[in-house]
Amino acid sequence: MKFCVLGEPIPKGRPKLTSFGGHARAYTPARTRMAENHIRSQIVSQLPEGFKPFDCPLNMFINIFKTKPKSTPKKIMLPSKKPDLDNYIKTVMDAMNTVVFVDDALVCGIVATKNFSDSARIEIEVIEWK
Repeated sequence: MKFCVLGEPIPKGRPKLTSFGGHARAYTPARTRMAENHIRSQIVSQLPEGFKPFDCPLNMFINIFKTKPKSTPKKIMLPSKKPDLDNYIKTVMDAMNTVVFVDDALVCGIVATKNFSDSARIEIEVIEWK
């Protein structure tokens, strides 16, 4: 099953901490929540009618395509600076949790890349582990 999510990829932000009634609470930053909702809504629109989330071991292929900043020299071909690739993966997997698969613990293999492109997007492929 393949998906294409249009828009600039957003990495998973670190949890923020606050205290409420003398107790510490952690929460996900608003930018991360908005990115997850954006990914989730685009994926839901691409799911076949009547789709049931996978409940078996899975492999995932994730290709992150970012727009190249104008300040980046032409000789730089890959986005080898922060944010880290694993933070993009976390955003994608959290957005897909309960929608494409029952639990992200079912993902047993991931192949991921981070590239520059003229059109920012995330390409995702999910296949059953055979």
